[in-house]
Amino acid sequence: MQDSTTADKRVLHTEALAFGTSIGAYLSFAGCTLADEVAEASTQASPLQYAIALTPGILYLAFAYFRGDFSSVSAKASHILVPTEEQALALKLELDGGADFAELAKANSTCPSGQRGGSLGEFKPGQMVPEFNNVVFNDEVGVVHGPVKTSFGYHLIKIDERTS
Repeated sequence: MQDSTTADKRVLHTEALAFGTSIGAYLSFAGCTLADEVAEASTQASPLQYAIALTPGILYLAFAYFRGDFSSVSAKASHILVPTEEQALALKLELDGGADFAELAKANSTCPSGQRGGSLGEFKPGQMVPEFNNVVFNDEVGVVHGPVKTSFGYHLIKIDERTS
């Protein structure tokens, strides 16, 4: 049977999962470490009970990893989203001719970010759709790329900054 401290930690863990709290903040608030959680789970009577006790923490860590919580890599990018490749190519020609990216985004983008000149702010790998993510985290910074087709339409992507 679990003591009240263990039960309290489980409740905190469930709340951390529900509200998307970082694993570091959860562990600090709960007054324990991941090693404590693994040690506590290993005291379970059977391998199945051990797996059940450990699973929420492992699932959360996996989710946090894929969400990018542990990555120091980030990027800032802007984009112009339009429904057709023809529109994207026409806008790219305007940009190649010296047109202002932010102004074209405001006038043409179907994404709400268009009102901010296409700025998407800062984000980490995996937070955007794969096609977009691949361009932002692999291609040259300061250059307009595209058109890039995604399920949302066609993007012209300007990578403003990338940290590693």
